[in-house]
Amino acid sequence: MRKVNVLFLISVFSNGWAWSQTEWDKTREIAESRVEVIRLLIEKKDYDRAVAEAEKLFSMKMPHDKEHLMVESAKHLADALMHDTQYDHALRLLDIAIQGVEQNPHKAKLYKEKGFVCEKKGDRDEALRHFEQSLKLQEKPK
Repeated sequence: MRKVNVLFLISVFSNGWAWSQTEWDKTREIAESRVEVIRLLIEKKDYDRAVAEAEKLFSMKMPHDKEHLMVESAKHLADALMHDTQYDHALRLLDIAIQGVEQNPHKAKLYKEKGFVCEKKGDRDEALRHFEQSLKLQEKPK
């Protein structure tokens, strides 16, 4: 099984923001722990629990300039699920991540990722729908 690049995911949460250092440290540590839990649940093939834990991760409040961190985590975790041919779980995880971000460019990346999952799953019509949704969001400012 291809492993999720844990060092990348942890580094994704390592950049500070305008919050106090204490607030950021706490949020980052929680996010890092959630990523580890999700990664291990995927490795153990406990996919339903992994997606349930992803809901907690992607509901965490992040400032706008850090939303891309959640997008990258979602892409890597969805990729690990796809590697195990858990396409429906990957799609659910990406849906949860889409709900957790506010900016259109970030939503567009996640819809594009959903397109890749659907294409890999063999559902080209659904893949096309997600790629088109990604394009619409890319063309909108915000």
